[in-house]
Amino acid sequence: MMRLASLRKWGRLWPVLGLLAVVLVGPARAAGPVYWDYPEGVAFQEFDLRGAALDRYGRLSPGLASTMLLENGPEIIWKAAADGKGGLYLGSGHDGQIWHLDAEGRGQVFATVPEPEIFAVLHRQGELFAGGGPDGLLYRLDDKGQAEIWADLPEGYIWDLAAAGQGALYLAVGSPAAVYRVGGRQDVTRLAVMPAANALSVAVDSDGTLLVCTQGPGLIYRLDPREPDKPRLIYETAQEEVRELAAGPENVWYALAISRQAGNGGGSDEDDAQAQMVEGIPLATVPGDNRSGEGKGKEKAPAATALYRIGRDGLTTEAWRSPYTLLAVAWSKTWGWLGAGVVDRKRSQAALLTLEGGTTGRTLATWEAGDVLDLLVERGAKGREAVVACLAHPGRVVRLVDAPAAESLAISPPIDGNQPVRWGRLRWEGAPGSEGRVRISVRGGAREVPDDTWSDWSDAWTETDHALDLPPSRFLQWRLAFMGDRSLTAVSSVTVSGFSPNLPPRILRFELQPEGPMSQGGLMSHDDNITETFPSGLRVEYSMSSRQQRKAGLFEAAPARPLRTFLWRADDPNGDRLDYQLAYQRLDEQTWRPVGEKTQETVQTWDTATVPDGLYVVRLTASDAPDNPLGEALCTSELSEPLQVDSTPPEIRKFQVVRIPTGLRLSFEARDASSPLSEARLELPDGTQERLDPVDGICDSRQESFDRQIPFPPAGEPEPPEPWRVRVEVADRLGNVAAEEGEAK
Repeated sequence: MMRLASLRKWGRLWPVLGLLAVVLVGPARAAGPVYWDYPEGVAFQEFDLRGAALDRYGRLSPGLASTMLLENGPEIIWKAAADGKGGLYLGSGHDGQIWHLDAEGRGQVFATVPEPEIFAVLHRQGELFAGGGPDGLLYRLDDKGQAEIWADLPEGYIWDLAAAGQGALYLAVGSPAAVYRVGGRQDVTRLAVMPAANALSVAVDSDGTLLVCTQGPGLIYRLDPREPDKPRLIYETAQEEVRELAAGPENVWYALAISRQAGNGGGSDEDDAQAQMVEGIPLATVPGDNRSGEGKGKEKAPAATALYRIGRDGLTTEAWRSPYTLLAVAWSKTWGWLGAGVVDRKRSQAALLTLEGGTTGRTLATWEAGDVLDLLVERGAKGREAVVACLAHPGRVVRLVDAPAAESLAISPPIDGNQPVRWGRLRWEGAPGSEGRVRISVRGGAREVPDDTWSDWSDAWTETDHALDLPPSRFLQWRLAFMGDRSLTAVSSVTVSGFSPNLPPRILRFELQPEGPMSQGGLMSHDDNITETFPSGLRVEYSMSSRQQRKAGLFEAAPARPLRTFLWRADDPNGDRLDYQLAYQRLDEQTWRPVGEKTQETVQTWDTATVPDGLYVVRLTASDAPDNPLGEALCTSELSEPLQVDSTPPEIRKFQVVRIPTGLRLSFEARDASSPLSEARLELPDGTQERLDPVDGICDSRQESFDRQIPFPPAGEPEPPEPWRVRVEVADRLGNVAAEEGEAK
């Protein structure tokens, strides 16, 4: 019989590491002095910027002043068009309303049409055109808001309008993707059909040709209206949807493409599918944290957003990419390329970004919104520009201008101390000359989202190093306000300190692994070892002494049964590293004896082979000593359920095997002092093995009698040479095995 020796490294693990990972709640914060560094700890990109922005170096600085319009507007604003007088016409959903905003920002319903969704609006020389879905109707409206049907298209959805010569229009429609020319009332010509679901945008280039982009897949075409039905594919993007065409510098067109698969934030496929529809209207929006998940499967996923430059020579190149899903872009002489979208869906935070450098750009403004669907730049007197963003859920308009806000504020996300923290100091650094131009205040509370239970904002201060006067609280939030000359003011970093009292570890799970099947061979190349696979998926390899006899018995895995494997999971409120110690105690004793050495692993095996039989309990102790001074460490213990240790094999008595005319007669008695017997096996002289049942038919008592006549040799088989030797093995419930051999006489 072989004998199994030590457990290799207290239980070697195969790739089921998720079972053993220690879960940390919140950021890793040890007890004692704690620091929250910005932007290293939390990026300034995640701040609530109310009139503040990020400069080209990523520092907090005064930003665009924003005004929220249409507080009681529609549910969705799909598109905006300038009215030529400093105001806007707005296409909305879901009630077929076309709104008008005057130059002062006063809004009212301009017209209502039967088409519930108005995706496209175009204002030209006193005429307003509007198209939508799902009926494919194009309307012409006069200056009084009276509407007439100008075209009725079979495709159902009119996604974009572009002005053609002589008062005509070009229409991008779907589904399928197609381009129409409308010369007058009901004067409709279909120019081309593309192999895609929808044509989302159409633009007229300086040479009179059309650029058309599609969704499903994301394609860019060039089409000469003089040669209809001959669209030329000039680029296929990595994204599924080329959402819009935008005029850029030097009269070059750019295309915004987005990926529906990117940035699902952990949602299911069904969640994604639902998120790509807004009340039945195809729209690529993404739930969860609105960043792309790259590397799904074997291939790298496309960028959530990409901006492509369409060269005059037909060469199309990627100009910028982002992990955020941005649904609108526009070119500004003041800020360059701008993009807008919801960058954090958990907080419903939308942002206006400059598409420059890196992959995230820099933030000019943030606000609360469900989606940002359109973006345009207004140019006023003396070249001053304003940015207009159209929102959804609810439908609003944000107008942002480069002018000092009444308060230029940057508000941090709540800092989570994971427990009540005694707050210390706040320090900040900035551009030279910023001292005295920044006011800072703080507040604290017990809940993650600030509410009425939080303290009021503290009195503001301007010094760069300030002691915080707040009662202990789990959460803290700081607010920064800019004053004075905006060009000299920028904050590059902020550090908040506190003292976190030590809390004991928490044991979340502690369990004895149920016995699993044994197999010959190790996890790697150790063919002499034995591997046990537990029901949880954990696999443990046992090594054996090469000096022992290697003949396998009838119950070859039974010698590993004295090894009991424990698995646990724990965490620490302070994020401290933990040491673990297993110990055992017999229930009728008071002494605890250690199992091996202290470890930072979360699995360990107890070899009970040398432990006296009896009923035991095992204790797991978790200690945060590695990260705390001597005398300040805390520990937590958890006890297992009582478990039976039985390393004594059964006893076989009165063993007798005799020859009879028909073969063999075998009889014996077996008993075990602690555990019921579970099975007996028989090996006949020819090597045949079979189960051996007791006289009462079931091997389930601590004492069993065996008496059986065995036909031998089997019919038609020759007799093996003498002597006829017979072997029996009897196992108890804990895997201990007794063996007996004898010659038939």
